[in-house]
Amino acid sequence: MNGQENGSTVALSLGHTALASLAVIVAAIGGMLMTWLCLDWSIGYTDRSLYFTLGTLAGATTGGGAMALILRRRDPLSYLGLTTTQPRMLVLGALAGLGLAALFGLARWLVSGNPAAGDWTATYLATAHSPVLLVLAAFVAIPLLEECLFRGLLHRGLAATRLGANGTICVTALLFMIIQSPEDLIGAFQSLALGVLLGVLRVRAGTIVPGLIVRVIDGVFAVSAAAAFAAT
Repeated sequence: MNGQENGSTVALSLGHTALASLAVIVAAIGGMLMTWLCLDWSIGYTDRSLYFTLGTLAGATTGGGAMALILRRRDPLSYLGLTTTQPRMLVLGALAGLGLAALFGLARWLVSGNPAAGDWTATYLATAHSPVLLVLAAFVAIPLLEECLFRGLLHRGLAATRLGANGTICVTALLFMIIQSPEDLIGAFQSLALGVLLGVLRVRAGTIVPGLIVRVIDGVFAVSAAAAFAAT
């Protein structure tokens, strides 16, 4: 499959795509807030990492559920790009992910002496009581929801407009950078470069699977770098 779409996955209009994306974001935020409120009521704010990981899992579940509901009359997996691809594209995604993570990790180390990005890695690493939550939240829930939203739902809707594939890559990369809320200039460039790479892989492979591999590698590198730095 190289980006060819069948009749059951005709793209939503631009307006419907925008509304659908907003609904997914609201559902994800709602799931996170409800989880935090329940935790605050039951145990109090005593474990920041537990709030973060359980909130992430709940938000990904409600956001993903909203996406599936919106696309229920289409083929959700095909529409979002959760389809098979050639093995070489998987290898290309893995190599690209390693290269990008290493490049910006080196840049951070040269500038600040710390290859890890932001405070979120320390929060995740504090989930020592449940490594399973760490893996599910950082390496499954976040990449899957964000890629389904940006390189799935948004990509399909925008690529069907006058923007075309190249314009869609740029727009989704910018939106991706904004939602990542980078803490510094290196983080902004990294998020933007990552968004462009993920968009290119989406177009070349016709699926978001290589991009998911990139996201997992990027997350593993960030957490591993933070763990190594904390141990020194």
